[in-house]
Amino acid sequence: MLPSQRPSSTSQQSETTPLLAESQDNVPTPEHCGPFTPNQTRQLLILICVAILTIDFGSFMSVAPQIEIFESIICKQHGHGIDALVEDSPCKAADIQGELALLNGWKDTLEQLPGIILAVPYGLMADKVGRKPVMLLCLGGVLFEQFAIALISWWSDFIPIRAVLIAPIFLICGGGPQIATSMAFTMVTDIFPVEKRSSVFFILAAAALLSEIVATPLSAFLMTWTPWLPYLLGLLFEIAGMSAATCVSETRAPDLCENNADTIKPRGWWTCAWDVTRGSADTIRSILNMNMVCVALAFTLGGIGRQALQLIIQYASKCFSWSFSRASLVIALKGIVNLGILLIVLPKISNILVQRMSPVGKDLRISQGSAWALTLGAALMAIAAHPVPFIFGTCVFACGWGFYSTLRTVATALVEPTHIGVLNTTLAVAQGIGSMVAGPIMASAFRRGLVLGNFWVGLPFMVAAALFFGASCLTHSIRVSMKK
Repeated sequence: MLPSQRPSSTSQQSETTPLLAESQDNVPTPEHCGPFTPNQTRQLLILICVAILTIDFGSFMSVAPQIEIFESIICKQHGHGIDALVEDSPCKAADIQGELALLNGWKDTLEQLPGIILAVPYGLMADKVGRKPVMLLCLGGVLFEQFAIALISWWSDFIPIRAVLIAPIFLICGGGPQIATSMAFTMVTDIFPVEKRSSVFFILAAAALLSEIVATPLSAFLMTWTPWLPYLLGLLFEIAGMSAATCVSETRAPDLCENNADTIKPRGWWTCAWDVTRGSADTIRSILNMNMVCVALAFTLGGIGRQALQLIIQYASKCFSWSFSRASLVIALKGIVNLGILLIVLPKISNILVQRMSPVGKDLRISQGSAWALTLGAALMAIAAHPVPFIFGTCVFACGWGFYSTLRTVATALVEPTHIGVLNTTLAVAQGIGSMVAGPIMASAFRRGLVLGNFWVGLPFMVAAALFFGASCLTHSIRVSMKK
């Protein structure tokens, strides 16, 4: 394992190292600051993928059960009993489904706030202290939030279900899953050159998709007994994933480690706060240009649009009279298509394009094509009145999932290596703002569509298609050198 291969140093941290160094000679440095060998790089990538796969496995295993548990609680509070599995169940009534959509929408919105507010400070912390501490803080906050939601749901006879809207307060610790994701991408950016980053980003995305493909049908099978079984198993897998993340080594560049070790001195909290604020402003000014504005806006619109996926299970269950376990299989199918696109199709396209244009130009072209696939897929899902065309639209939508990875690769090529941590957390802010706004927008669109009925039931996917269209146009406004 990588941790056993770290070089020993008198400046290394231990349990006995004081938090404030007495002199520059005793300043602690991160656990690994040296360059990685090819073998270490490969091991580190595998370890990151294992952590992502395990954590996402638990997350995807919990999605459908959590929705069904929420629906049963709301249904019970309306006096209809708790059997949400039978067809024509009163739990499928428009008022209950509307309240369920709003509950999930506002929960998703509140989960984005800590990441948006704290993204830049945590990004600076990642650049100055290390990527690994920030990632572990994020995962710890996410676990505490999930435990809080589980306890509130279990004690729903005594605690109102809307109390789950308080649970995102735990995400102040680390900033939430968006920041954790940005740290994973930052670590990969640290150890791979620009021409290899898009392929490695595809691998990271594929790891998440593999967990989605396996976890979703397994969760559907276990839900035939009780939704609590896969829900609690999901929490156990998330704990295991955090344990794997503790084995990941620090990846900051050696020059950053040395510079920080030379400049850290005992300071008061007010001086530290002022330095962080000034550093945030200077860093943002250094990366802010028209290209980055277009990238950030595209991420924001894409973040709003992708939130429509949160409604797929509830939408299919309501419109096609499916159980939640059956509707969740659409997510598994999307994951299979995504996996094939990321591991087979996009790498082949990338190899063809890189022979004709620069690496960043190649990634931009793939990002543009993926954005149009997302637009078309969302539009097809919006107008689908039957399961088959809806599933086809979902598959087309899945073909555009490389949009986020390739656009992130383009962004990393546009900034200095010393600003990668702040860049990735800035992109997390953009996606977080999109997801925060998307929660109530998509929930309100779904509720309004149910009231209007007929063609308008697909209103949230119409909104998503319009947003992805805007993101597609923004990617065509990015200017990079296309020549090889």
